[in-house]
Amino acid sequence: MKLSNDINDVVDSTAHIENLLDQIITNFTCPRNDAYLFFWQIMLDSSILSLGAKIKVVMAISQECDCKIDQNSLHSVISYRNAFAHQRTDSNPTEVNGASLDEREHHYMLHIIKNSGKTEMKKRSEALDEFNKAFIQAKASLRPLLEHTTSIAKEAAAKVAG
Repeated sequence: MKLSNDINDVVDSTAHIENLLDQIITNFTCPRNDAYLFFWQIMLDSSILSLGAKIKVVMAISQECDCKIDQNSLHSVISYRNAFAHQRTDSNPTEVNGASLDEREHHYMLHIIKNSGKTEMKKRSEALDEFNKAFIQAKASLRPLLEHTTSIAKEAAAKVAG
């Protein structure tokens, strides 16, 4: 079994989702120009405002803007990201016996803790597929809210300039 760069793919994709969340929060709050870098570099740093907390903030923004987002896909992204990031690539080796030696399968499994607290074991390849589906759904779900908050930020900037 070949291990790909699944960890890199998951971490990079999750960073993309986090960046979208950051943009939505920034657009909605419209920090002053002189505080903009402070807001991005300090307030939105994941050691200050965790990814889970950012999702809560964006959920509140989505309700304020009456713009629905897919909370389940966002939480799935986090669950799978955590599973990939916090377990070794050779964790939980599993062998499935077949009728013959040639039919044996070897897999590395991931222990995944869902937002609900439920846990499950999945093959890394299946977990990556599930992560990718959740990522695509989360990204598509955030786009309309990002567009809406971008127009809010532009209106606010026009008022300040005008």
